[in-house]
Amino acid sequence: MADKDFEEMVDRTMVRNVEQERIPSNMNLEQFAKAMSQLDLENIPADRKEQAVMDHLMRIMEQEVNDKSLAKEIKYSRMMHAMEGQ
Repeated sequence: MADKDFEEMVDRTMVRNVEQERIPSNMNLEQFAKAMSQLDLENIPADRKEQAVMDHLMRIMEQEVNDKSLAKEIKYSRMMHAMEGQ
C-alpha cells in the first residue's frame, strides 16, 4: 500500500475529538449561522461566489476568535487569499 493511500485510510478511520480541536470564540453555532446568512450573494457573479463565501467566513472568524494572534493570522490569510483571486 502506498504511503498516500495509507494516510487517506487513517484519516477516514481515525476518531477525532472535535471539541478539543475547536477554536474558542465569542459566538455560538446559532450566531455563526445567522452571521453567515447575512451574506448577500445575489449580485455576486457565479464564478466569484465561492471566494465571497470564504472571505465572509474568514472575516467572521477573524472578528470572533478569542486568540488575537490567531485573529491576525486569519486576517493575513484572508488578505492573501483575496490577492490571489484578483
